[in-house]
Amino acid sequence: MSLPQLLADRNAYHERLHRILPASLTGTTSTANDAAAAAAFVFMYVGAVDQRNAVRPTTIIWMSDAIAAHRSDEERAAYHAAAMRSEHAVKQLRQAFGQVGGKGRVAGGAYAALRIGLM
Repeated sequence: MSLPQLLADRNAYHERLHRILPASLTGTTSTANDAAAAAAFVFMYVGAVDQRNAVRPTTIIWMSDAIAAHRSDEERAAYHAAAMRSEHAVKQLRQAFGQVGGKGRVAGGAYAALRIGLM
């Protein structure tokens, strides 16, 4: 089964969240924030839909722009597999994709918010 089609970039997910969860409906803008957009992107990137391809908070934190640029089903599946193994496996995948060094897109401090579901 192929993975879901992706929107153009994380900003597109942010805009989509604002349309789906407007402040007029939720009473807050915190439901459509950068961390939520990053999570939505990663969920779609790895195909975490319909109870398939579970993710951990670190799956979101370790995502980088360099990995996100790789959009074939095989590359996306490789990221999911690496993220489910370890941070070292993700670093190896980044190297295989030609990225030297670098960090994920979500700041490490966001880990606690992801863990307890505050995004």
